Amino acid sequence: MGVSHFQKLCCSCDADWNRMNANANNLVFWIILRICATPGLLERIRAETAPYAFVSNPGIASHFPESKRLKLDAEGLSRNCPLLKACYLEAFRLHSESVTIKQVRKDIVVSESADDNLSGNPQSYVLEAGSYVEICHELHQSDPRYFERPEQFMPERFLISGKDGLKIKDHTLTPYGGGSCESLANRRSV
Repeated sequence: MGVSHFQKLCCSCDADWNRMNANANNLVFWIILRICATPGLLERIRAETAPYAFVSNPGIASHFPESKRLKLDAEGLSRNCPLLKACYLEAFRLHSESVTIKQVRKDIVVSESADDNLSGNPQSYVLEAGSYVEICHELHQSDPRYFERPEQFMPERFLISGKDGLKIKDHTLTPYGGGSCESLANRRSV
């Protein structure tokens, strides 16, 4: 079964839209806005990240004062700042419109669960090998069955307290797709 030029174009445009809207760089605005707008959160983030940010004042070079320099310990931020990471995940959940596109490898029948069915008559759908499936993650990310008060910014929903302090708990978000075709860069981003 071949894919028409129009179908390839549609998938390409959709993939481009996904990359533009689910890119971590675009989330920086939302993360900063949410951290600053949530009472007390900025102070908590500053305290958590302070050991991993270093400001140096190099002094004077060539008769001109040099600007202060900021050095970040990226590994320390990634490993030891669960609140910052939780803010990222929550901003991603609220403000991304990520979509995963996968090609069906073999024919399969997908049926609605009783919980997902609204008509009282669960439907089944045949997905044929070679066809494409588009998964809109926003539907899951805004579902109150998975996220309490899904319209609210609550980074704590991604945290669990243990004997070693706060950690990111297992969650159901799949930033940037996932699965066998996921890039290594995407796996490292969360």
